[in-house]
Amino acid sequence: GASIASLDLPPDDRTPDHFSVKEAVMPFGRFPGADTVLGPEMKSTGEVMGIAATMPAAYAKTQTAISYRLPTEGTVFISVNDRDKRSIISLARDFVRLGFQVASTEGTSRVLAASGVPVRTVRRVSEEHPNIGDMVAAGEVTLIVNTPQGQDARDDGYYLRLEAVRHGVMNITNLPAAQAIVAAMESARREEPQVVALQDLQ
Repeated sequence: GASIASLDLPPDDRTPDHFSVKEAVMPFGRFPGADTVLGPEMKSTGEVMGIAATMPAAYAKTQTAISYRLPTEGTVFISVNDRDKRSIISLARDFVRLGFQVASTEGTSRVLAASGVPVRTVRRVSEEHPNIGDMVAAGEVTLIVNTPQGQDARDDGYYLRLEAVRHGVMNITNLPAAQAIVAAMESARREEPQVVALQDLQ
């Protein structure tokens, strides 16, 4: 019944020399038809934690723990809503710098091309074949960055996200997560992950 303030505990001035990142496990493949855009309902079946000297390295560990393989090459498909179009330019440049090819549907492709990003324009899922859905099914896409128009939108993006789950392609639905993935990729290329035991942390 005592308050913490009344216990006269010694001050804890320790500053951790590591980063700890917690990541939820989202087994969307077990729930056919479930959208990968998160909302208030609980969709996770567990969580993992990555610990490392830097945040990107810790985040990369969480992806390994969930059995997500960070792509190292191939094509990144980018299609974002209008409010994200300007912000996606620097991310697209990062993907190109890391050696990826970039493909986009017409609207996003036009913005990227105008900013000097080499990009391949592809058709939407709802357009005639071959389209981006066919590319995902054929294994021609290693990563998808797709920010939706809204939570309940059943548009091309929704059906593209379903295809991504069906074929095991990493699908990112917001820009902060995409930035974290780029940083994790760069960290994984610089150094091998080091094992850190919880017992060794003070």
